[in-house]
Amino acid sequence: IGKYLASQSDDKSVIIWKVPDFEIEEKITQPFAKSSSTNFFQRLCWSPNGQFLLAVSSLHSGTHTAPLLKRSDWQSNDTNFVGHSMPVVCAKFAPCTFKSPDASGEAFFCLALGGQDAVTSVWFTNKARAILCLRNIFKQTVIDLSWTSDGSSLLMCSLDGTVGCLSFDPNELGTKMSDAEVQTNMKKLYGDYGSSTLELLPEDPTQLELEEQVVRLERSSSLYGAGLETTIEEGEKKTFTTNNGTIQQVVTKTPSGKKRITPQHLGSSSDGIRNTVTGDGIRNTAINSSYSAFAKAIEMNIRDRPISFLDRESVEGHCDVLKEKEKEIEVEDRGRIEHVQLENKLRMDFRTDQENQIDKEKREKESLFNKEIQMEKKSNIDKEKKIHGPKEKRNMLV
Repeated sequence: IGKYLASQSDDKSVIIWKVPDFEIEEKITQPFAKSSSTNFFQRLCWSPNGQFLLAVSSLHSGTHTAPLLKRSDWQSNDTNFVGHSMPVVCAKFAPCTFKSPDASGEAFFCLALGGQDAVTSVWFTNKARAILCLRNIFKQTVIDLSWTSDGSSLLMCSLDGTVGCLSFDPNELGTKMSDAEVQTNMKKLYGDYGSSTLELLPEDPTQLELEEQVVRLERSSSLYGAGLETTIEEGEKKTFTTNNGTIQQVVTKTPSGKKRITPQHLGSSSDGIRNTVTGDGIRNTAINSSYSAFAKAIEMNIRDRPISFLDRESVEGHCDVLKEKEKEIEVEDRGRIEHVQLENKLRMDFRTDQENQIDKEKREKESLFNKEIQMEKKSNIDKEKKIHGPKEKRNMLV
């Protein structure tokens, strides 16, 4: 757990990255070689125990599927969830682990899939068919799914701007494993994974910046403060009077037997040098003023730190980066809007063509039906003529 990071892209591949060095562990392309390249959303998902990776946008034997990749070899081994008529674009595992009702008590999981066909399907990993399909709820692509923490409700959202919520009765999906059973199952898979020290991913760039500042501060403290602690063995002291007050010079002896006069700072106290005198000895620590500022910034809440602690050039650089990022986001947003508009236009054209085709077939059927009725009427008239003769002759006989 916490060892791999997975990503899926429009280049028809899934890449497994190792954490924390982010080297490529595996690049998977086989299930996605013939998939569509027009999917704007591709949301894959890990199973709760980390043993399976549910990918999307796969095409298997001409059918749109969602392959289930196994952690052991990163292969699906023909384990695919089949049923959607258009590409699957989002997948989500329920956060709960279920167990079979039989004596084996085997663990299985529940998952949901959303596709461009505006259909949401719910599956079990131990069954070949979907247990539930939701149709006619959305008019456009299902773009994201999310389960509640207890796995009792499934939230869905669509490109048409609507959101749906599907709630299950207690134990409707099955019997959930207890926390103790889940921990036992995880220990079987990973051993005592809770005691291992894993390097966590930073949540934002500010955290990375602070960590670098702490490293620099510790390095500076080690350079300036190493080996400066001595003991007073000879109480030889001298007193000097300066413009800044009275200063007492202390002579100490190092463990090697050499005498040392402790330096005293004659300037103001704002230069970043701090002297601490204790009963057992003297510790003289010099800290660069910039590192002192960094220390203050680290001790404070990063959100509340004043702007004076930051370098003006770095602030301006951050502002330039933010402006460039905003421009990139605007370009991406325009691209997304154009993509959505193009997709909607294609859908409308497709529906218009379908409606025109239906109207044409309907008109042809009506025309054929009218022709059959006229032919039947004409046939009946001919029969009457053969039986009774022309209408004028019948009137004369009368």
